[in-house]
Amino acid sequence: MSDVTTLRLWPSCLCALDWSDDGILALASHDNVELLFPHIQAQESERDMPQWQHFPLQTPWFTKDELPAREPAPTDIYSIGEEISTSYTVALAWSPPGLAKHRKCALAVLTSNLVLSLWDSQGKPQDKANWERKLIVNHALTDYFKAPERRKEKSYIVSDKDEALRLRQRVRCFAWAPASPTVGAYGTVGTRTSWLQHMIALSNDDNHIVIMAVDSPASRFHVDQSWTCQVLAHFVIAQDPDEEDFEPTFEDLMDQQRHVSHISWSPWTETGDGLQSIVAYATNKDVRLRALSYANGNIDFGAETILPDVELRFTGPMTWSPETVDGALLLTLFAPNEAIFLTILPTDASILQRRNHHLDGRIDDISGFAWDNYHPSHPIIHFSSHLSTTRNPTAVLKLSSDNVSDICTLDWPYWRQHIRNSQGHFSAENDLGGQANAKVWGITASPLGDLVASCHSCHPTDMIEYGVNADRSTTVTITDIRGKDGGDDLVFPVRAVSAESIFFTVRKWIEKNVESAEEMAPVKHDVYQKLLKAYAPVEDHTDPPKLPVYNVGSSLTNLIAAFKHEVFFDPNTRRDRYEVLSSHICTPNHTADLTLPRLLIAFRLAQAVLRLPHSLSSSHPFSQSILLNHRRLVDLVQSLSSSSDLNQLNQQQQPDPESSHLTEPCTFCSTPIPFTDLNSAVCPNGHEFVRCGVSLRAIMAPGVMKKCGICGTAVLAEDAVLRAGDWEETEEDEGSGEEEGQNEEEEGEAEASRGSIGEQGKQRQARDDAPINLAQLLFLACDVCIYCGGKYVG
Repeated sequence: MSDVTTLRLWPSCLCALDWSDDGILALASHDNVELLFPHIQAQESERDMPQWQHFPLQTPWFTKDELPAREPAPTDIYSIGEEISTSYTVALAWSPPGLAKHRKCALAVLTSNLVLSLWDSQGKPQDKANWERKLIVNHALTDYFKAPERRKEKSYIVSDKDEALRLRQRVRCFAWAPASPTVGAYGTVGTRTSWLQHMIALSNDDNHIVIMAVDSPASRFHVDQSWTCQVLAHFVIAQDPDEEDFEPTFEDLMDQQRHVSHISWSPWTETGDGLQSIVAYATNKDVRLRALSYANGNIDFGAETILPDVELRFTGPMTWSPETVDGALLLTLFAPNEAIFLTILPTDASILQRRNHHLDGRIDDISGFAWDNYHPSHPIIHFSSHLSTTRNPTAVLKLSSDNVSDICTLDWPYWRQHIRNSQGHFSAENDLGGQANAKVWGITASPLGDLVASCHSCHPTDMIEYGVNADRSTTVTITDIRGKDGGDDLVFPVRAVSAESIFFTVRKWIEKNVESAEEMAPVKHDVYQKLLKAYAPVEDHTDPPKLPVYNVGSSLTNLIAAFKHEVFFDPNTRRDRYEVLSSHICTPNHTADLTLPRLLIAFRLAQAVLRLPHSLSSSHPFSQSILLNHRRLVDLVQSLSSSSDLNQLNQQQQPDPESSHLTEPCTFCSTPIPFTDLNSAVCPNGHEFVRCGVSLRAIMAPGVMKKCGICGTAVLAEDAVLRAGDWEETEEDEGSGEEEGQNEEEEGEAEASRGSIGEQGKQRQARDDAPINLAQLLFLACDVCIYCGGKYVG
């Protein structure tokens, strides 16, 4: 299976590519970062649509407000990058899901002026105008290190305090903390009960490793609309005692400035009271490991471990296997002339095993890598080098219990074979007689680990290459990551995955293995069964099933986790969600049979909402109207079924159906809208509106809606819910002075909360202490589509 896309990019300056959990490919070029969005065409569709949409982000451009002009640095700390570079992208990486809007991935971009910035869209990622730079991490570094107690910290490079501060705000390399381990009852397709604090590790020019927490409106439950980052901890890379207090030569200075060139953060492993992980980083002379633990928002470091006889100064990269093997972590180092595989104990970063394999004597840089963990006990790593990928035999290494073996063949890996074919076509088209070579700029694995994307450009080898930019192109190729031993069977990894990644993988598998529309019905059933097997519901064998106990005094995080567990992890709801998801993937033009599973999902959501504490809605009219609509849905389902299990409801929480101020009047004729359908709201005079898939409210105000990117379910946007009192009052044109006073008081409390966010250390506390009502709890918990698990757009 393959999918080849050619993009017009500047080929000689590509440096990185990464594939997000949302299915977006990001490629770094000289002038910008190119974003690629897959468009999976339906099997039954006859429309001629491109498989990928792409556009560039102008990452090198900074406004004066974002990055004010600076005076040239003194000679001893002068940086070519900061002073005179064109700010082209040198590295990029997608964050774990949950940080960006609608719980998507944010993009971190490091430019050659040593500035690290974070990018996100306003809700429509496929619209170029919606993307913008949200945060510059360097500003937080400056604020942190200019504090009096930290200005006193000694620098081993310069003695002047101002020069040391300037070194400490420059970013050399970075790595995101992986997502928390989430399986079983704590995660399902597209859903997590809770999100780990998003963190990023970086190094600066003063030989510090800094761990920073990054918060956004999505991660902060929209308490504040700004993006912020806060330093959690830092440490100085140890210096040799004999390197202090001497008159250095130029060679000594170069040796002394041990700028960290590579940094990599291992997967998390669970402990009794938190999580633990390892940060690996490479200096000019060696590679070092440092274990860290994370609990209750605090970072604690273990002792530093220096790896003997390992140097990555002019090579690299370093990469951790995304899966643990028998509780141990696996680190790969691409040193000169060899790949080193280390099995490491996560508790103290001690080395359990070391295995080596040669790299065919190549001297060019390793440009990319991709892990294949189809067999967790025998992981495989694919890697590419900048100039010699098609000329050297080794591109895939397999690890066994005691050695490392090269398992490449003439036609495998498939991604390299496609590059070789492209190289041959280039030679033939330009009459080069075989004197051509492919520069491979990188490879990366898909979110589910079943596909690999490679990026290359072709060039002549026996002449000077000349041509206009319009004639130069870079080819992105997507192929199977596994050889014939992997077979053609569709396999889902047993870990937290997104609905978008499932969608992409299944559609690509269908393109390869399904020839006619008549085969789609059994394929849909097979996909449904595989989803159930890989992400099986957790059965509750108690009779009757146990219900969560809500403690109103609990933090917002705990309330949301309890409500999510009841709504999303109900075994029957999981089955219905997988049926909806598999239908939209396999038979997107024939989804009329999804009425019943969608109705049952909404019914169980209504049951859970009606069991929430009455205090969450007693003084909030918008929440009361949501309760009324969910009660109406329960009545509607009960009228269609006489099954006894549909009547087990807690009647103590029900609102008064006769409360006139809770009805929904039509915005055109002011006639009350009856509740007769789950998806649409029609007034007696024929004015029709779409219903919110979560609150069941009719969406009548403009600009307050978002949609699921997979099934298209319409839902009220977060901003609309947070200001529900304002727009509801305008929409319905009613409300007493007492209610207005309540709204003003709530708005004042929210404004006070926003004002207090200036102190970064109080942000997460403000998140949990913010006043909460039923409407906010409902929408914060339903952060992905309740019907299919897809992320929202808009």
